[in-house]
Amino acid sequence: MIRRVIAACALSALGPAVAFGAGNDVRYGEPPAWVVAAPSPTATAPPPGAPVRVEHQDVQIHAGPNGEEVYTAWRMRILKPEGLAVGNVALAW
Repeated sequence: MIRRVIAACALSALGPAVAFGAGNDVRYGEPPAWVVAAPSPTATAPPPGAPVRVEHQDVQIHAGPNGEEVYTAWRMRILKPEGLAVGNVALAW
């Protein structure tokens, strides 16, 4: 009985998210005018032995008259061959 309730709650929570993301388009190019420019990267050194350094990660959300828009950007520096796996990016929407 408890498992059915948990499963029903999980499915009901996923329903709106799946329906909301069904018609979105991923676009590449210049950022929209509402995006605030990212700050300059810091000069701090990465930890010793780190395979990757995240130099920039940015997520901005804009609520406008046409709905919600999301801007996402990131910059990573691969420091070792082990860091090449960072290129295997999976996005879910």
